[in-house]
Amino acid sequence: MDIPGTPIQDQVLTATLHSMQTMSRKLLLGYSWKAFEIWQNRWAGITSNNRQAIKAFIEQRTADPDALSVVQTL
Repeated sequence: MDIPGTPIQDQVLTATLHSMQTMSRKLLLGYSWKAFEIWQNRWAGITSNNRQAIKAFIEQRTADPDALSVVQTL
């Protein structure tokens, strides 16, 4: 299911941003390193339209290097 243009787009993108801002490649207290692993391993399996929407949303709203490392692949 492609999210762009649907009524749930904003909610999904906001939840995605939260997930990516609270994950970490490193083992840091209070950050989910498992979430980073999941995003990294499953990013290619997300539809192209959804990846594009997520990438644009994340790039506009965070400078977090771990989040950007995920969305800037492919």
